[in-house]
Amino acid sequence: MGERPSSAKERAEVLTSAVNAAPRLIPIIAHRYIPEEPYQAGNPVLSVMHSDVIYYGANLEEYFTNEFEGRYEISETRYIPFWSEMVHRNS
Repeated sequence: MGERPSSAKERAEVLTSAVNAAPRLIPIIAHRYIPEEPYQAGNPVLSVMHSDVIYYGANLEEYFTNEFEGRYEISETRYIPFWSEMVHRNS
């Protein structure tokens, strides 16, 4: 992880680099996204509001059930570099 950069500019550069290296997110609706990688079925759906990142479904089917039936049950999720780490930091 390393030391925290001393200036705001340096911190912004480190953050920008990390986000740019993360799998891109495909918008579903509002602040719900699904990672484009890996290129296979079963990626989790994320709710992303600034630095607040949570799972909203272990996959697209579970997301729709949670979203439209008013549940919030998350099965075991696939690990997605960067994004899974953000979820765990918010837990």
